[in-house]
Amino acid sequence: MNFHKYYNYKLPITTNPSEYGSLLFSRDNLTIVRLTINLMCIIETITLEGKTINKVKLFRNLGFVLEWTDTYGSDFHSFTRNLGHMTYHFENGLLKRKKRG
Repeated sequence: MNFHKYYNYKLPITTNPSEYGSLLFSRDNLTIVRLTINLMCIIETITLEGKTINKVKLFRNLGFVLEWTDTYGSDFHSFTRNLGHMTYHFENGLLKRKKRG
């Protein structure tokens, strides 16, 4: 699995919550995954205006660290990640573009 490095965190480059790490809980549109022994993500998958979006919250030692959204592209091999003031576009697990805004 490829990772997107953001500060000291290695964020999975995937839109599939089950590929983030060890599945702790999954029901309907909510998934909780453990990335490492002290990192976990809560992922809410929603459909808005025909687009599938993952709203992801990262926790370290049960304390909130950061959040981002991943919007699926035209297929499941590409997506756009909005994190902080940056937008990243990934295709086939590789970063293709990034921009402010």
